[in-house]
Amino acid sequence: MIIRLVLLVLISSLLIACQDESKTTVKNEFFYVEVTADQTLLWSVSASTQLRAIVKDQDGIVASSQPSFVWSTSNAGVATVSASGLVTAVSDGTATITASGNGFAGEVSIGVNTSAVAVSGQVRYEDQYYSQSGITGTTAYKPVRFATIDLLDGANNVVQTTTTDSSGNYSLGISSGSSFSIRVIAKTASSFNTNIEVTDMSGNLYAATQTLNLSDLNTANVDISIASGLAGAYNIMDVMSAASEWVASLTATVQSPLRVSWALGNAWGTYYCSAGGGSYCFNGSGIYVLSETGLSGDHDEFDDDVLLHEYGHYITHTLSADNSPGGCHAFSSLDLDVRLAWSEGWGNYVPAAVKSWLRADVTRSNILSTPVTTAESVYIDTYGTSAFSKDMANPGGAYIHSTSEIAVAKMLWDVTQQFGATNVWDVMENYIPLSSIPVSFDVFYDGWINRMSPAGADLAALESITAGRQVYFTLDAFEDDSVKNLSRSLAVGGTENHYLYQNASSDSDVVAFDVVAGNTYRVETYNLMNGVDTYLKIVNGSDSLIAQNDNVNSLIGNDPVCGTRVMHTTTALASVVQFTASTTETLYAVVSAPAVQNVSAGRYGSYSLKITQQ
Repeated sequence: MIIRLVLLVLISSLLIACQDESKTTVKNEFFYVEVTADQTLLWSVSASTQLRAIVKDQDGIVASSQPSFVWSTSNAGVATVSASGLVTAVSDGTATITASGNGFAGEVSIGVNTSAVAVSGQVRYEDQYYSQSGITGTTAYKPVRFATIDLLDGANNVVQTTTTDSSGNYSLGISSGSSFSIRVIAKTASSFNTNIEVTDMSGNLYAATQTLNLSDLNTANVDISIASGLAGAYNIMDVMSAASEWVASLTATVQSPLRVSWALGNAWGTYYCSAGGGSYCFNGSGIYVLSETGLSGDHDEFDDDVLLHEYGHYITHTLSADNSPGGCHAFSSLDLDVRLAWSEGWGNYVPAAVKSWLRADVTRSNILSTPVTTAESVYIDTYGTSAFSKDMANPGGAYIHSTSEIAVAKMLWDVTQQFGATNVWDVMENYIPLSSIPVSFDVFYDGWINRMSPAGADLAALESITAGRQVYFTLDAFEDDSVKNLSRSLAVGGTENHYLYQNASSDSDVVAFDVVAGNTYRVETYNLMNGVDTYLKIVNGSDSLIAQNDNVNSLIGNDPVCGTRVMHTTTALASVVQFTASTTETLYAVVSAPAVQNVSAGRYGSYSLKITQQ
């Protein structure tokens, strides 16, 4: 007989430091095998559960190389196991299932009890909706997907572990006794794409517990309200799960475990740390959601776009590469360190990309927490009843250059619309991690050319996308002018506009100009854009050096909001030389990227050249 049970209304908040019941002990100092099951108790003959085995290191990180596991059972009379790890119940009892491979072994205990009472239900959390005007005041209950569920006896011992599915449904079998409760842990199921967990600042997992009422025949549902103080943890987990599903749609590469540390009453904000330690990353690597309190506070646990932005940082650090120095930045900044602009631009792009993927499928679109009238490309950060928003697909013409995080996000969005997210991710995973220079949008462009080999209409479309943000990956009007016998003469007092985009390791622009003995001349680069770093030298017809200069100004400036920071102004890395001609002759101004380029600068860039008589 199958009896359906209802749960008591009261949900209690619980922080736990738990281990999966199915995890084995460490087999050596560095690695262990984790074996997990969809169900650890089967309550009918021929019922089955899928097991999974994976080698992890001592920090819980999935090993890069995985063996082929061989499965065995300690008692085939109780449960059998297939070559793929599918366990099938035979009769009442307990069997230990072992996965072995390449000297590693892990095990899990599977129980069979045909007299168990089946309990099923749905777990939901209360989500908070928001728009470009702020928190709307509308809430709705959504499924707690892919969560770990423990069945606890009267002494709070774990007697069975299972998981919720994509609709928040779960099922358990109660074998004996009359006092039980279930514990919903803010940790994704072992069968999910990656191990996502939400903890407090001490590393304890958030969990909600609720008592089972065995006398009621209704469905055993669990609703976790905002008032309980726990709903935020499950929204964080669900947003990160949706992002993980998006990445899984683009690559088969196993994603690294992700810990999100969440706490109220802390104004530090929301950020990603790639390494533990220090004042801000005391809980190890992962995402930190440290929210203010009060109705007017900044509560990022329900700001899905902010959470997805930080997920973007997590995924580049774990599956791609990111050299951002961090630091203060603003959407309005057009002069950022190119590494920072790239990193934050990618972070701004990810919410739009994930939400677009969710909205494209009606079965996923209910995960979104914004009105259907709000474009998925709109980034929203709420502050109580107000909000800041920016549409990454249509940010306006003011956001230009690869030193702007909004321009970077816009270009990534347009490339995705034109060519697809799979191709974007291919560059992220298969080219950028191999880059020998700091990662910026220039490196992404190099990777696109390398991986996609665009030509014809595709290349023209790519160049049109970047030119729309005044980023030009094309020959300038004077190419090829890299050698003296191909250079033109520029009259003293004249100016030219140049790109250093093609073959950046060797590209140089050579300009001839005539000088008269005894006159003083000034040659300079100015109007620098897209993080370009120029090196200027003046040579005569025999290549003898007359003058040279790398940087005439400092990159460090004072931002009215951020204070002292790297600022790619139009003259920050400009080059200027001034000299008096000793002979009437033709000289040559040679502009190139310096042999040792500033790490804050781009691989390519634009500049203007001016020659004047003093």
